[in-house]
Amino acid sequence: MLTTRASLRDGRSWMTTTLLLCGLLIPSLASAQREWAVECDENYSQCGGSNLPNSCDNTDGMILEIGSSLSIWTRGWYFTEASAWPQDWREADAVSGGLDNPYMDAIGRGDLSVWSGHGTGGSNEPNGSWDMAFGHSHNGVCSTTSPNQMKFGEQSSDGFGNNGDNEYVVMDASCSAIEGELDQVWENWGPGILMRSHQGMAFHNSPDDSDDRLEEFIENIDDGDSNRSAWLDAGEACFLWWCWNSPMVITFGGNQADALSRHYNETLRSPRSDASSGWGGHYYWSFIDNGSC
Repeated sequence: MLTTRASLRDGRSWMTTTLLLCGLLIPSLASAQREWAVECDENYSQCGGSNLPNSCDNTDGMILEIGSSLSIWTRGWYFTEASAWPQDWREADAVSGGLDNPYMDAIGRGDLSVWSGHGTGGSNEPNGSWDMAFGHSHNGVCSTTSPNQMKFGEQSSDGFGNNGDNEYVVMDASCSAIEGELDQVWENWGPGILMRSHQGMAFHNSPDDSDDRLEEFIENIDDGDSNRSAWLDAGEACFLWWCWNSPMVITFGGNQADALSRHYNETLRSPRSDASSGWGGHYYWSFIDNGSC
């Protein structure tokens, strides 16, 4: 079952509605070169948790597909296994030891930031936060938490250093976008992950350990899909009458009309300019419901 929701925060009230929406005109925008930043982990013997033998195969395939089909995107960072650090995702200007500024939210380097690995286990959710769970410890740390440690895309007047540059965040991990936690984990009044980032692609449940999901996501975009339709299609898995995985897309815009247009039309083929404000604004989200955490 495909569900679409919206939320608005004006400092006093919060609203959720279910919407049926039609296509919108897409403005013509010039697109400068963008860079991706990717991390993955497969071996969880050090920090605990089941191994994920396909996580880095998943990102490998995605990177190859980007290189062959989306010429606007070039290589930024690619850190795997013990080289993937929890600190790379932590807000450098708010958290001691945070390194998001030079890496996953770096100006010119972290326009598309991707994590493929574990998230918070379903048995611990919902709990009002979400953890990226790494397999290898760095400086005694095995995880990074939202909302307390992750702020992406923040710019002038947004706070947290005003030096973020991220546009798209992909969390290919368990429980990374539970509907009841979006206001804490993702939305900027949390303040969560999406400060001025355009979209987050994540999961409402625990997805299978696929080796080609991220590659299919990029293939769908190359075929003409929006980010929303590409992620929902690639994230869900079906065989005959049985489907699993609950992919979700959450989109931020400066106001309701902006968020709506971005949600249904934003594409990695031609990224839009950033929203006018990193605070307040409006959110839309869509997910396929094959179970939740």
